Amino acid sequence: MPYSHPWKISSLVAVMLKYAPDSILDVGAGEGMYGFLARHHLVNQAVWEGVGDASSLRIDAIEGYEPYITDNMRLAYDEIIVEDALTALGNIENHSYDLVLALDILEHFDRLDGLYFLQECRRVGRLTIIATPNHFIHQESAENPLENHRSIWRRREFKRLGAALLLPDDYSLIALFASDRLAKDFCVRWPWYERRRKLGAARRRLRLA
Repeated sequence: MPYSHPWKISSLVAVMLKYAPDSILDVGAGEGMYGFLARHHLVNQAVWEGVGDASSLRIDAIEGYEPYITDNMRLAYDEIIVEDALTALGNIENHSYDLVLALDILEHFDRLDGLYFLQECRRVGRLTIIATPNHFIHQESAENPLENHRSIWRRREFKRLGAALLLPDDYSLIALFASDRLAKDFCVRWPWYERRRKLGAARRRLRLA
């Protein structure tokens, strides 16, 4: 299916806002939900809070199944590359994007291709966010074989592969991989950012009570 379950949205948007990338590549964009979320929140943060530069924000996508691409989706992305993800990533230079989103796509590869996909995402992006179900979900599509689920991944594998940070989530494994010093420093500081964010939210709830 060309969309993700919504449970992890708040965690992913929080990371994007704090990291404040100038360029994003959404790999396996589907219907473009995270492209819309990224553009909406990052532009608003730049305009109203002065964090980042809305005029320089670039959000591109890779989508392998052209029927998913609509006119509305094109509003979210500056460029949509319609091509197999492994092929498309291979044509992009190192560290071309501040942030690579690979959300609910890893499970569509077998193990070997999945490892190569992860390697390519990390090469292309300074910070890469991988999200994949934490249990196997059977899914097959005769119309679009790219939707078939072929693998399951574990926390210990992400740690072994060098994940800088694993985010808590009841339904997904969410891992951050950092490819430069700035991204690595961000991952080290994130638990402190998250504690401050949750504390601020708790205080706001108390004031409203």
